[in-house]
Parts: sequence; C-alpha cells; structure tokens
Amino acid sequence: RPIDFYSLDVEGAEPLILRNLDLNAVRVHVLIAENINRMCQEHCPSREEVRRIMLEKYNYVLYPHVVVRSDLFIHPDIHEQMPDDWIKNNTRMELDAVLKLTESLSSSSSEEK
Repeated sequence: RPIDFYSLDVEGAEPLILRNLDLNAVRVHVLIAENINRMCQEHCPSREEVRRIMLEKYNYVLYPHVVVRSDLFIHPDIHEQMPDDWIKNNTRMELDAVLKLTESLSSSSSEEK
C-alpha cells in the first residue's frame, strides 16, 4: 500500500535516511524534505544530496519553491496525473541543475580548506 504523504525533517540527517530508505520498495506519492534550517542555509551539501538522491536514484519531480523552507518531491507517476495549470504555475528543478549546484558546492568547499 502506498504512502500518500511523507515529511522528512531530521535536522540535516535527511541524506542518511534516504540512503537507507528504499523508495522503490515503499512507494511515496509526495515527499517534503526541509531544505532550510539553522544548519542548512544558502550553501547546504545536505540539501543538494537529498535532491540528487530523489531525482537521480528515484526519478522524483522536484518543486523547490512551493512549500516554505522545504523541497516538494512528487512521484513521477503522480506528477503525470497532475493538472497542467498547477505544473505551469510552479517552477520545477531538473536533475542537471541539482548536479551543477552540487559540483559548485563541492568545489567551493575544497577551496575553503
């Protein structure tokens, strides 16, 4: 039986949870993951890792600006059924943009060392 809604908010441990949760075995229609908190502001490797896992490994669709301080991930099968107006009026973030952001964060981290 699928899970309709899952909220992931564990203060920076979201990537750890997602690396140990098999979303191919447990179908989640809509997942929200906190993307801004006291430990995760403008530059946040944890947030980018969550985005990479959800898009690259599970093919979820990411809407980063729908829920305040959270990323909204929609299962691809559910996304196909969503109204066109909703899709047109909300900005989607593609995997290539997530990967570019992850790369830039990695290079800026290594430059700081």
